[in-house]
Amino acid sequence: MLLTIGMIVKNEEKYLERCLNGIKAILENVDSELIITDTGSTDRTVEIAEKFTDKILHFEWIKDFSAARNTAFDIAQGEWFMFLDADEIFESCDGIIDFFNSGEYKKFKSASYVIRNLYVENEYTDFYPQRLTERFPDTRFIGTVHEFLSPLNAPTKHINDVAVHYGYLYQTIEAAQNKSERNIELLLKKLNEEKDPQPSIYSQLFDSFGSMFDLENAYKYLEKGIEKCKRNKDKFIVILYFQKIDQLFRSGEFVRTCEMCTEYFSEKQRQELPALSTDGDIYAFMAESLYELKRFDEAASYYIKYFDTYRDIKSGKLCTEDMHQKTIEMCSDKILPGLFNNFLECCINAGTISTADMYIMSYPLNNSEIKDTALVALCLGMINVLEQNEYKNVVVYVSNLDEKICCL
Repeated sequence: MLLTIGMIVKNEEKYLERCLNGIKAILENVDSELIITDTGSTDRTVEIAEKFTDKILHFEWIKDFSAARNTAFDIAQGEWFMFLDADEIFESCDGIIDFFNSGEYKKFKSASYVIRNLYVENEYTDFYPQRLTERFPDTRFIGTVHEFLSPLNAPTKHINDVAVHYGYLYQTIEAAQNKSERNIELLLKKLNEEKDPQPSIYSQLFDSFGSMFDLENAYKYLEKGIEKCKRNKDKFIVILYFQKIDQLFRSGEFVRTCEMCTEYFSEKQRQELPALSTDGDIYAFMAESLYELKRFDEAASYYIKYFDTYRDIKSGKLCTEDMHQKTIEMCSDKILPGLFNNFLECCINAGTISTADMYIMSYPLNNSEIKDTALVALCLGMINVLEQNEYKNVVVYVSNLDEKICCL
């Protein structure tokens, strides 16, 4: 058998049928099986699952997500293993089907696809976790919360299929807090039990305390994680820096954001780390902070570094391990138009009109695939800026944009 799809569920009747219908094409077109582990459902979850598979396991919940995941992994028959959650619904599985049926999987050891985390209407971030792996004797799920497969071997294939994740669309604030409180309890227990805890625990504690608006504890554990990674020269430090920089930027602490961005690149140099996908986010945070501080000339140089990294991520040239450990915050089609707008404004304010001209006429707009209403907002904003400055290429610029607007 080529593929095993494993899931753990508990009281998932709201999304489960849509989720399983979403992966039905994989089960019908790839030599595969579906194993569902139920951890104590009291609703229609098991009844729904039985429509799609007879391989349903019943696991007594012991407050350990990895233990639950490993029950299916241990009995899987597939050469490869794929896992997902019941509130993740695929828009299409064509890429995954082709990955296996074309034989391309033989060139790789693991694979990722897009998890699109919805928060509120039209607000989302994309995540590229490694959700498929070739099965090796030492491969296991680890982590009490936000569990993941380890080791995940390279090379990794990125598949463009999108699974929309509805798990963060909480009905009430209380539901969100209950989930965070549960995670904090499990993570602190794990932290106290282990002599050498994974740095990801500190990252998860930061997220969980942050969602409870307890920034004091959030930063406390984040700093502990950063110091540990510095001592051990652990490359996971780039994820922790990203989280801190992201929070500082969102809090409007632009000077501190710049300082931490500089520290991020210094630490990367100390550890002799190569170019990373996370660099794009950090360049963007640096550029936007300098823009807010009206340091336009400096900001423009960081926007250019951001555009170059964005291009490398989109082309597949830059696909590094950190990309599978964090959301893509700033390097997305949704964010690019606003940053490009600010970049052009920086060029105009800094007097580097030729730089603005070069980017308007070539990259990134003419080499990106922006097909949403964010482009319209960019048009209106930049036309206003350009008209006020009597910019010579405004007509050509609008003409180029007209072609793209027709595709919206």
